[in-house]
Amino acid sequence: MKTVYLKRLFEKECIEAGKLKHGYIKQMCIAFIMSVKLKKGENSMKKTAVYFILGNILFAPIWSQETAKQEAVKQESTEGIKINGLFRTRPQMLNNNGFEKNKEYDFIEQKTQLNITNTFSEKSKIKIVIQDSRIIGKLASGPDQTGVNTAVEKEALDIREAYFDYNEMLGGALGIQLGRQLITYGDQRLVGAFEWSNTGRSFDALRIKYNKGAESLQLFSALMQEGNDSAPTVNENITFSGIYNSFTVAPFLMTDIYYLNKNYNDHPGVLNLHTAGVRLTNKTNKGKSDSMVDWSMEGAYQTGKDNYKDIAAYAGAVTGGVKIAFVRIGAEFDIASGDKDSADKKMETFNNLYPTNHAHYGHADLMSWRNMLGYSVNTTFFAGENLKIIAAFWMMNKLTEKDDWYNAGSASVKSFITSKNGVVSKEKTLYNEIDLTVDYKALSYLNLQAGFYYAMRSAALKDAGKSADFSYSYLMSTVTF
Repeated sequence: MKTVYLKRLFEKECIEAGKLKHGYIKQMCIAFIMSVKLKKGENSMKKTAVYFILGNILFAPIWSQETAKQEAVKQESTEGIKINGLFRTRPQMLNNNGFEKNKEYDFIEQKTQLNITNTFSEKSKIKIVIQDSRIIGKLASGPDQTGVNTAVEKEALDIREAYFDYNEMLGGALGIQLGRQLITYGDQRLVGAFEWSNTGRSFDALRIKYNKGAESLQLFSALMQEGNDSAPTVNENITFSGIYNSFTVAPFLMTDIYYLNKNYNDHPGVLNLHTAGVRLTNKTNKGKSDSMVDWSMEGAYQTGKDNYKDIAAYAGAVTGGVKIAFVRIGAEFDIASGDKDSADKKMETFNNLYPTNHAHYGHADLMSWRNMLGYSVNTTFFAGENLKIIAAFWMMNKLTEKDDWYNAGSASVKSFITSKNGVVSKEKTLYNEIDLTVDYKALSYLNLQAGFYYAMRSAALKDAGKSADFSYSYLMSTVTF
């Protein structure tokens, strides 16, 4: 009975004393409690208590040091870890898709991200982003289907980013970034992360980065597709590499000079595309201008081989605006070459590479930087710090009549201007577009956005007998944590 009593008493009091954090104090409290609660006359128990107290006095410092070491290791291992994430939902509706009357569908996109970052030092870290992308709802069937539903989307869960970033060479000026990562340059007309998409774009790449003062120089090489030896002409190695040099000449001028190469390594005659370009802007303060006037201009030229044809293509863009009080009024001009004769030995269609086209050429996503001529006027109303309303009007045309019309995904949509009899319209004027976007930061962690975009048929679509104007609308909520 005495042994059972001592055991139960020991367990009960150890639970209470165990709530203390410091190991030495914890052990002393247990010993003290045991000695006080021993009954008078129980000599064996008193002796046990004395031995227990002496043992704690002798060994408690050792236990205390071990506990402190464990706590230090635990704190050190979790000190640089940061976990955050994103949850985005976007119900959407497309009416008169393909400019066909009553051809419509709606669906809901959902994107969830969990970001884990372990910072080793101020300039070195490892980052992993786990992303789940889903599309649910009613979709059009047949060749016009543009999405998938959850039931058939096999790879909804994937790794969006997984890279090691080390920037501790040459006093922190030189660094490398290796792994799956987001790469964006300039206005993302040629290289972008395409965050608007439900899945986005990542690059499995190695980047060497040099940043010192006003200059930023990056060299990168990404593997866009791994070859398949069983079908080398179908699935072969595709690499995308380049040099991007950005430097701030003055507080009002930034200059970007770049060279990009997209290459089918096993068959360079199929595609070996060289792109050289220059971008100038006064948006030197984190993408914004310090004055009431903002402007950007960019031009690029392409050479190389495409399907064993000589490439000779170009593109240009000019944007500008003036902000007066809470209103900004702006304009934009875009041009990109198209192929004049598909039967000759030249390829003159500009290749848009890996862009974020949704940010440009109208939000209805009907146009890319390929065989196009576009004009826009736009205005932005800033209602406080958290609310802005953007309205824009676009006029869209093909630059070359004999080349195709390419949408925001750089895919040909020649079918839009092809009649039921198979005759392609020779008209260059495609459509006019009205855009309206409302963006509201409701809370520090919640952003709401709504958009309505209406594309009105012009000569080419009417000539092809298209029966209705196209509209696209959505409501998007983004929660960050």
